[in-house]
Amino acid sequence: MSIYCITYDLRLKSSKHYQQLLNFIRKNYEVIQHQKSVLIVSSQYSAENIRKDLLHFIDDKDKLEVFEVNKSDVHKLVA
Repeated sequence: MSIYCITYDLRLKSSKHYQQLLNFIRKNYEVIQHQKSVLIVSSQYSAENIRKDLLHFIDDKDKLEVFEVNKSDVHKLVA
């Protein structure tokens, strides 16, 4: 399993849109840490595959980044 950081900024600030995205992430990935628009997740899938999954919730003007992080850095965050 790899560790990824997912960051997003949705143009439509509706809590419904944020909640749909967050619910999908929580359902499909192990969430290690959550901040308002930043999640650290564990997954067997690649960053590219995760990004493709999440694009269903993203509009053209929204921002989404998914990148792998070093496992030792994550332990520092959640300690």
